[in-house]
Amino acid sequence: MLTIAYIVSIISVAFITVADIRHRLIPDMWLWPLFLSGLYVFGNDPEHITAAILGYAIGFALLWAMHRYKRDALGYGDVKLLAAAGLWLGVNGLSLAVVYACAAGIAYGLARKERYVPFAPFMFAGAGIYWLTGVISNM
Repeated sequence: MLTIAYIVSIISVAFITVADIRHRLIPDMWLWPLFLSGLYVFGNDPEHITAAILGYAIGFALLWAMHRYKRDALGYGDVKLLAAAGLWLGVNGLSLAVVYACAAGIAYGLARKERYVPFAPFMFAGAGIYWLTGVISNM
């Protein structure tokens, strides 16, 4: 059953990435499976539940700040994505993945001279970098 949760999350990540790149929108119909599969895998771990709440709070604070100063810089789908990422990554993983995602997104936006950059692909890349560094350090 655990394998199914991971497969569901990988499929959700793929669809969220494509939707965010094409439409700059993260549909709930793909975000909920990611969140629910993370809840299934890590629902008994208080650190991961705390990280999901923290991710939502940080995302909402960023959303509020960005909408106050610059409209349409971050959407509510990105806020929910941060909550799902917190559930999957835990507190440390979420914080590092967000730093990696922001750095990569800023570099991409500057290199391509794009004003709007989809956040989801970079968030997933940041999560992947966090996961890979953990795997490598455990070798």
